[in-house]
This record gives sequence, C-alpha cells and structure tokens, in this order.
Amino acid sequence: NAQKNGSAELSKLEDASKLVRLEFLNRTYNLKTHMLDFDLRLENISESKVNGPLKVRVLDVGSYVGGVTVKSGDTTTPAEGMVLDFSLLFTDNVLKPGDVTKTIHVRLDVRGIDPFSQLGKFSSGLTPLAILTTKVLAGSFEKPKKPEGQDEEEKNWPGAGPMTSPL
Repeated sequence: NAQKNGSAELSKLEDASKLVRLEFLNRTYNLKTHMLDFDLRLENISESKVNGPLKVRVLDVGSYVGGVTVKSGDTTTPAEGMVLDFSLLFTDNVLKPGDVTKTIHVRLDVRGIDPFSQLGKFSSGLTPLAILTTKVLAGSFEKPKKPEGQDEEEKNWPGAGPMTSPL
C-alpha cells in the first residue's frame, strides 16, 4: 500500500517543490575515490511563507556513468528514497519569501565507467555524474492565488511537482 510522499512520516507534508528551489553548491568529484560531494540549501522563490518541517525526498537517481549510493561514514545506502531534513536550518520554522536555509553536505559514491570517457556524448559537452529527481516537502504554506476559472486540481497550481537536477 503506497503512502503519500513515500512514508507515514512524510504523508502529512505538502509538496512545495515549485515554491522552494533546491540549490547545489560546492560540487566536487574525486576520480580516485569516486565521491561526488556537494552542499544543498533551499531558497523560497515564491511570495508565500513556507512553514516547517521542511524536507527533501530523493525520488530517483540516474547516472550515465554508473551506480549511485549515499556514503555516510562507513555506511553506504541507496540514494533513492533518501530524506534530507532542513527543519532546523532556518529561523522560527518559517522560510519567508527570499530566505535561504543553511546547507546540508551530501556525499554520493558514483561507481562505474570513467565519466571522462563520455565527453562529447552530451550537447553541453559535460556528462552529468548523477541526475537527482527530488520533491521538497513542507508542513504548510499559503497556496498561490489561482487565476479566475483555472482548474482547481492541485497538480495544476504552481506549487506541485518533482524537480530534476543534473550534477
């Protein structure tokens, strides 16, 4: 039986993916260890206040160069389904318009072929090491006003839907 947002803990949260942007900072890849390190933060790009808790769930991870897992100390876990909790990384449990959270550091282990062997196979000339599809989940937020006569289904308003980010 599938649960909303993938778990009982996340089922009470609302999809805020189009209101809050996930930003990738300080990306580095170590060819010897195959580790892709980066920092993540969230920015409220909407006109609405977004209330915590604030979490990011990784829905899918793709890679043209090999398998992707999360590395934390000596522990390796699948990246799909990973939940990053930003709830304590912003002030007063409210992310106001224009506010950004503090960062979370993420380390991915990308195993497979040498990513430089894929040069020239993509229009940008760069091979994405991993492509993350994520959903930003929030405790609550004020839904943007809909234009008169617009369909009331949630999937059509500007707050809903997963984001895809190449790394």
